[in-house]
Amino acid sequence: MPQLIRIALVLLTCSTTLSVHANESAPPQGHFAVDRYDVHYTLGSSGDYIAEAEETTHALTPDGARMLGKRMFSHSTKQQAFDVLIAETIKSDGRRIPVKPDAIETQDGILGEMTFRDHQVTSITFPDLAPGDRVHLKWRHTQKEPVLKGVLSLVESVSDSVPIGAATVTVDAPPGLALQIEAHRVLLARDESDATGRHLRWTYTNKEIRTPEQAEADATLENPHVFVSNLKSWDEIGVAYAAEHRPSVVMSPQVHALASKITQGATEPRAKAQQIYDWVRKNIRYVATYIGNGAWRPHSTDWILENRYGDCKDHVVILEALLRAAGIESSPALIFAGPDEYRLPGIPLLRFDHVITHIPALGLYVDATAETVPFGLLPANEIDKPVILAYRADNPARTPMDTPENNTEIRTTHVTVHKDGSGERSTELSAHGISSVMVRNWYRGLGQGKQKEWAEEQLRRYRLSGTADLVEISDDQQSKVSYRNTQHIENFLSGEEIGVMSLDSAFSGSVAVPVLLGRFYATTRTRPGVCRPVKVDETITVRFDTGVSVLRLPRDRHISANGMQFDASYKQTSDIVTAKRTFVWNPPHSDCSAAEFTTLAPTAKKIVSALNTGLAYQRAIAD
Repeated sequence: MPQLIRIALVLLTCSTTLSVHANESAPPQGHFAVDRYDVHYTLGSSGDYIAEAEETTHALTPDGARMLGKRMFSHSTKQQAFDVLIAETIKSDGRRIPVKPDAIETQDGILGEMTFRDHQVTSITFPDLAPGDRVHLKWRHTQKEPVLKGVLSLVESVSDSVPIGAATVTVDAPPGLALQIEAHRVLLARDESDATGRHLRWTYTNKEIRTPEQAEADATLENPHVFVSNLKSWDEIGVAYAAEHRPSVVMSPQVHALASKITQGATEPRAKAQQIYDWVRKNIRYVATYIGNGAWRPHSTDWILENRYGDCKDHVVILEALLRAAGIESSPALIFAGPDEYRLPGIPLLRFDHVITHIPALGLYVDATAETVPFGLLPANEIDKPVILAYRADNPARTPMDTPENNTEIRTTHVTVHKDGSGERSTELSAHGISSVMVRNWYRGLGQGKQKEWAEEQLRRYRLSGTADLVEISDDQQSKVSYRNTQHIENFLSGEEIGVMSLDSAFSGSVAVPVLLGRFYATTRTRPGVCRPVKVDETITVRFDTGVSVLRLPRDRHISANGMQFDASYKQTSDIVTAKRTFVWNPPHSDCSAAEFTTLAPTAKKIVSALNTGLAYQRAIAD
């Protein structure tokens, strides 16, 4: 089940993702509804607390019953406790079927693909759940000690795309505990203080659900939420993390000797830093293994070098130690690497899931867990994100914004069209910068020997018959890759004597411009959306055999407004047509406001219309 309202389990899970195409689809709606949700926090004085939550959720469809049929919760056995108080299915006729004890299972150490040696996952399977039934669940989460010393950080967030009959969030704080609070789109029902402390309650109801918009950004901040912390500044998070991190950076003789070996022959700081970064990302395997307070505390440098693996914190530790041994200082940088979150809350809050490295002397951020990302680049989901630097006192900072030149694809396509309607099309794609990383990862993700299978599936997807193959041309293992997709198509032209032929590449890499611009087609935009710089240069050459003639070329276009530009030119020389098109989008930041989307929409729609304009042809068809 999607976690509609959640008690935050604050783990530094070292989340980092790369994909060749962004997920543009909206989450399913109408499958379930929350009748009631209540959570009550009783806070301690030093970041500890007890939270009791109770919910009743209604399965509206078979998919809804499937989503609700199993719930999973994770907790640290050292720092937390988790207890199931009530778990039952409520049938549509009112009958209550308790979850049997053997249907509440506890598994040690696994959460997704990560290993937490002091963590447990509790799974609850609800019996005889069908559309029209409800699940009723009550649980207790006890935070025995804070994940970072002295830090209290609570997140309650609800999706407004799901109907909610009634929800309450209650917080009871002891006397003298100063709280920072951010409440958005919820109703404050109580805020009283007495001899026992401060007592707060918020309520929320949502009868009219909102349809999610494409490429939404900052959903947690935009959705109704209550955030609570005891932090006065973001710097306190940096100080608390530094206290966990610093003892692990042990400058042993082994570290100094290795740094000298890695940087042998390099004289400039940037060259030394690159050699050390490349060594770490290629020789220290990424494995998420957490022990004790390991969700926030890294291993020591000697442990990492002995075992040659570690999580994101360990990569930052060994990178910092080797850089320091080479005379280059660096700092851990806490970041939320989850997709499409570009703003921090209005109060200091422990909302981070990853840590990377800042090298201030070089003005660079690097992520040594991203094995395929070359020095000087960051994964796409870490670009233009707020960070907390552990070794400085003016947080937050921010990773740099990308540029179109650093996310460029060049496509060169050659097409031959025969009078019987068949044709050949070959596209060579060269990807540069972060685009090269995404395309490389996607290509490798296809699996060995699967490239031809993918290429021919693309033909079937567009109802084309024939054969195809995708091959790698070159890969410098840094910031440039090239691939070629070759197609032999039996029905390249329609069976009509006169028709329109679209001018398309055989391979669009990580940027299919019409798909990218599809996010601007919403009638009304209410939420910020993701805006990433990109540049696509495309040349398409079409040669027509005798018996096929061109009736009309698309007209040349120049469309430009608000950082988005499209240029297209078309010319014919004898039996050859050449199309040259360039698309550039250079937004000022990665999360564009709803107003910015509305302003760009007319330009985006004009560009899509221009791209969809084909050339008119006539061919001789035998009787």
